[in-house]
Amino acid sequence: MRGASLVGSNYLLTNYDRSLALTSELGVAADVPAGRITFGPRVSVRTSTIGFSRTAESGGPMALAYNLRDYSSLEGRAGLRLGGGDRIKPYLSTYYVHDFLDRPRAFVANFTGGFGPGAVFALNRQDHDWDEISGGLTVRTRGVDLSVAADTTVERNGVSNQSYRGAVTFHF
Repeated sequence: MRGASLVGSNYLLTNYDRSLALTSELGVAADVPAGRITFGPRVSVRTSTIGFSRTAESGGPMALAYNLRDYSSLEGRAGLRLGGGDRIKPYLSTYYVHDFLDRPRAFVANFTGGFGPGAVFALNRQDHDWDEISGGLTVRTRGVDLSVAADTTVERNGVSNQSYRGAVTFHF
């Protein structure tokens, strides 16, 4: 969904996309106990693909139709994990990530229902190297675990990602 304006008239352009995203990861880690905490290295390989469908916006005269090429990535990941505790369990992890694959640098779009070859639009610069940092806390009680966590990317210009989660787990 995006807003657009043409000669003083505002439009809300919408689309429907049936993209399929798949991700898999294979990794190995070693946990080293150090008193009440554990720490250790972890390395992995993660592959992802997003299969985009042809998309046509609706809702105004400047609606676009485009067909993005599928996006694939193959990441090497190396980092450290730190965690511990019994009833109060904090954790922290940091990973260096390198993406080995290049993605398309541009895509072609035309007005929905338009004729002709369309216009080429450049995509933002692709990052090949960045860091990911995660941290969280779980408090265990007799029948319930309460967890909060946050993730972020660092030194990544093409995509900025932050996520925040909370969970309640019941034990029977």
